[in-house]
Amino acid sequence: MGMQPLTNIPLQLLIGNVLLSCIAVYALRGIYFSLIEEAQLQRQMTGSAVGLISLLGFTPDIFFAAITGRVLDTNPGAVGFGHYFFLMSAIAITGLILATLLARQIKSIKNKERINST
Repeated sequence: MGMQPLTNIPLQLLIGNVLLSCIAVYALRGIYFSLIEEAQLQRQMTGSAVGLISLLGFTPDIFFAAITGRVLDTNPGAVGFGHYFFLMSAIAITGLILATLLARQIKSIKNKERINST
């Protein structure tokens, strides 16, 4: 018993989903550049930071389709999608941990500034 294609979904719903996803992706890409100011990087480090952020942020566009295809070709059906969603979950958890560490660092910097200014 395989997966059945969904044929009763309205086209407007599908188009809306794709558009919303695209808007969210590019909005998030704008956010990671705003983190440079928030993290108070030295002005001399801005170019290096933008380069590193771009490398990390845009690299998945290059290789993720190939990884997805390999996972789904190696493990067809529900097993492959299980592996794929596990991979996506691992990436999301890694991002959550790194974002939490950055938030703590920014909070620490702001607390030091507040103490120094009084």
